[in-house]
Amino acid sequence: PGVVFIQTARKGTITKDAVGEIEQPTAAPGSEGQLAALTELKSEVGDLKSLLLSMTSMINKGSNCSQVCTSEGTTPGGSGVLPPPDKPGLCAAFGDPHFTTFDGAHTVVMREMVMWMESLIGKGPGVVFIQTARKGTIAKAAAGEIEQPTSAPGSEGQLSALTELKSEVGDLKSLLLSMQTMLNTSSNCCQGCTSGGNTPGNDGVLPPPDEPGLCAAFGDPHFTTFDGAHTIVLREMVMWLVKSEKILIQGLSKTNTGNFMGFAVGGPFMLNHTLVVYNSSLTGDTTGKLKVMLDGREILNHWDEKGNAEFEAPFLLWAARRTEWDVSMHDHDVLGIKPSINWAVGPWPKRFQQEPKGGLYYFKLPNEVEITLSGVDYMSAVIKMAPQQGQSGYCGNFNGIAEDEFEPPAPGSVPPALVPAWNRAV
Repeated sequence: PGVVFIQTARKGTITKDAVGEIEQPTAAPGSEGQLAALTELKSEVGDLKSLLLSMTSMINKGSNCSQVCTSEGTTPGGSGVLPPPDKPGLCAAFGDPHFTTFDGAHTVVMREMVMWMESLIGKGPGVVFIQTARKGTIAKAAAGEIEQPTSAPGSEGQLSALTELKSEVGDLKSLLLSMQTMLNTSSNCCQGCTSGGNTPGNDGVLPPPDEPGLCAAFGDPHFTTFDGAHTIVLREMVMWLVKSEKILIQGLSKTNTGNFMGFAVGGPFMLNHTLVVYNSSLTGDTTGKLKVMLDGREILNHWDEKGNAEFEAPFLLWAARRTEWDVSMHDHDVLGIKPSINWAVGPWPKRFQQEPKGGLYYFKLPNEVEITLSGVDYMSAVIKMAPQQGQSGYCGNFNGIAEDEFEPPAPGSVPPALVPAWNRAV
């Protein structure tokens, strides 16, 4: 059970190697813009196909769980134990095309069309996309939305390749939208079946998801955990801010005073992509700007006249840089975090308002994880996310109990005014 993609009558396939099959064109006079666009589109096609492969794997892994949770007669019993999944079957599609369904029926469709095989094959779990007798693509409408470029003399081959690539990018994005819906349905069901304390009751109804919380990391570095504890780490180290099965977030502190200089996000929820943000002074830049890297490639580095920039990787990341707080974009709860003491940089909201140093960055990630950060106080970052099973790290275990996340400083080790912010993380 799972998801299978089949495409016929077309050279391109949904594999990582497909991009390598596209011949690299040479530039005709006046066609440099087309050549640059071709190179960029080839890269985007590769990224999208890689993302499709990752999402397909995730959906396939979750399909058994979804089937067990939602199929008639397969909800958990009173003991909470799930029955084994149904045995898999076989369906064949070939020729004109003919079909042999999971239940053994034999059918044929002799016309050009895009079909959902679920309607033809009966009750077998999964989805198969088939396209017949058309050089075009899976989503017919997508190509029509893309503006057609004009041809430079001698660049007809480039123009043809550019048009085909733009069509393929549109198709892949359309397909990703469908997959994202399937993935969300599967992951929500599986989370309900497997998360501790969140299994269906005897009535088969899942409880509502956990509410998200906020964790802040800043300065040298201090932490306000999801549960409200206040801790500090005064040393150079790479630290776990959030460590869980799916979500992995690290921080970097430099020098023996622990200056918070770097931030990294990865793990299965990011489809094993990596987002890194760091203070540029790490590389000798004295401006204090923040650098943002996705899989080692810098993003958000081309600003408009106001210093603003945006970046999107479909279903993985939406990122924005602003020079000041945007009430329509940023989470007002970030400004409401309660500080443990009065900081030298001023009230907490000043870290994110009134044109903060280094710019104001916002990242929207899968699983409704959001990160807001600025270059104030080396770096000030706030993570918004829901609790994760088995969660640990300097942002705390997110169990609703602040007292189990810290030990107070030794008596007399810090001035009394600093004691509330000088707890040692447990």
